[in-house]
Amino acid sequence: MDTQVDFPLEDLDMSNYIRSEEQKSAGPLIYDCYAVSNHMGGTGGGHYTAYAKSPIDGNWYCFDDSRVRPVGKGHVEDVVVSSSAYNLFYRRRDQDVDLMNVNFDALAQLPHTAFLEALDEKRKAKEAANKEKPAEENKEEKK
Repeated sequence: MDTQVDFPLEDLDMSNYIRSEEQKSAGPLIYDCYAVSNHMGGTGGGHYTAYAKSPIDGNWYCFDDSRVRPVGKGHVEDVVVSSSAYNLFYRRRDQDVDLMNVNFDALAQLPHTAFLEALDEKRKAKEAANKEKPAEENKEEKK
C-alpha cells in the first residue's frame, strides 16, 4: 500500500463527474483539499499521521501523535501529496462562506452533538410543515 496517487491540493474540478444538471447549475464544482490522513506500515499495523490546512492562517500543519509542526510553505505539495496518503478531505468552494470570519472559538464551545440537535430541529420543522399542507389543501378543496 505505498503506490503514489497524485491528487491536487487546490482546484479539483468535479463537474465532469456529476450528471445532475441541478447540481451543476448550483455553482462551480471546484474543491480544495483541507486535510490528508496518512498511514505508514502494512495491513497488520502501522502509524497514522495527518496534514491539515488551518482555516485561520491558511498554513498546512503536520499532526503526529502529540506533536504539531508547520509544513514549510515551499514544501507543501511535496510533503502532503505522498504515497502515505490514506484519506483525502475536500471542501467545496463557496463564495458565500468566508472562513476568515468564522468564529472558531465559538464553534469549539458548542457540544459535539449540537449539529445533531440542529438536524433534529430541521426535521421537526419539516414534519410540522408537511402536516399543515394536507390541512390547507383540504380547505382549498372545500371552497
